[in-house]
Amino acid sequence: MFILLLIFTAMGKVRVFSPDQLRDEFESKYSGGVIQASLGNFGNPTYGTTILGKVHLPVKISELDGCMPLSPIQFEDDPSHAVSPIIMLDRGQCYFVIKVRHAQDIGAKLVIIVNNNDADVQSLIMTDNGFGGNLDIPAVLISQEDGNLIKKYLKDSKFSEKVSLSISFDMKKASGKVKVSFFSTPTSESGRRFMFDFKSYGSKFNKDNLEFTPHYMLWYCPKCEETNYNIDHPDCISGGRYCSFDPDMEGHLTGRDVMYEDLRQMCLYKYLRYNKDYTKWFKYHSEYYMQCSDEILETKCSEDIFKAMDIKPKSINDCVNISFTGKNPYLDDNLMMREEHEHLLQNYLPFYPSIVINEQIYKGDLEAVAVFEAICAGYDYGTAPDFCGVDYEKDKEKNDGFGTVFIVVLVILCFVLVAGILVVYRMIVKKDLNRDMRVQVNSAVAQYFQLAEMPEK
Repeated sequence: MFILLLIFTAMGKVRVFSPDQLRDEFESKYSGGVIQASLGNFGNPTYGTTILGKVHLPVKISELDGCMPLSPIQFEDDPSHAVSPIIMLDRGQCYFVIKVRHAQDIGAKLVIIVNNNDADVQSLIMTDNGFGGNLDIPAVLISQEDGNLIKKYLKDSKFSEKVSLSISFDMKKASGKVKVSFFSTPTSESGRRFMFDFKSYGSKFNKDNLEFTPHYMLWYCPKCEETNYNIDHPDCISGGRYCSFDPDMEGHLTGRDVMYEDLRQMCLYKYLRYNKDYTKWFKYHSEYYMQCSDEILETKCSEDIFKAMDIKPKSINDCVNISFTGKNPYLDDNLMMREEHEHLLQNYLPFYPSIVINEQIYKGDLEAVAVFEAICAGYDYGTAPDFCGVDYEKDKEKNDGFGTVFIVVLVILCFVLVAGILVVYRMIVKKDLNRDMRVQVNSAVAQYFQLAEMPEK
């Protein structure tokens, strides 16, 4: 089955800056001399900017794959040191993030990874293995053939000091109103954390300058399909048409609880559709992260947040109930989930949580400020909201100076210090437990097929 892809993958546009001979070779091979590349889904590429840098190979042959700590390179000796140093490494032998971290440790600003086979690199995605959260530099994957051509010039004494590339991180543009879709699931710790962190940024937008749409990852039950969806599966609704994996394995929760929280959130989004901005939407997710972490998927926890927001839980529950085509939610189809199903079929997503900006998949760390900057980069020149020109990190620091309440704050901090240490310890333990849980969950997911399948080539 061929699937129409409405979403484009973010690519770093790689071009040769010098020498002229190498640039000419690529311009004769590719339109505009843009080297085919795939941007890694980690690090923090700054969308709307370009990196210009001299390319370096590791000092030792044994370091070419970047799997061992790299020997220092004296980048400051480069007469054109104003540009950003780029390290070229070979694919293989270790995780991508390990290579990039080793390059970052010696001061590189970008990593070019050369593929180790002839596969189409634009169909490949360099993913985070779960330990790339502290990477600040981006990485791109290029083909083995293109990498070998660049290496040939790097190894030629006439050109080795002149090989420079430019990498631009472009975002598709929209005039005045950017479209953002967020694909996740209530059981995703990283997704919930992002929504919590993004509240202060997302609440600044309104519906005149941002179209924000949540979407939810779904699976289906193959055995249920064989019976024309007439099986009451505990991890599914609608006879197995829409499922999620069991979030706590042997605990009291099931995939069906995930589906019901999905539906509550869909109904909340509909309930808030006439609001002029997204303040209440992000407030719900912020409170959900804070209050429901230990009671995730519990109906009461969600309803308590609705009440605190002056939203009647009955309004949300009625919306959930009428979304089913019959009175039996365990077997009858669900109209909202059917719509989500169709959306996922049309838009293949290689990973989640995923953010799509102007129909382009955002790649990089799922960090609030980085996503905010990527959204701002999605506006046509002169059409972005005024706050897009504000450096929020610096502005926040400026407003956090010593004031008259400093002594009071200091005293309070002394009282909460011990409690803070306990909270941090609890978060660390929880993170470890989540990691163990993901390992168990991955083995359980095999019983489901993701609704959005990879399109045939």
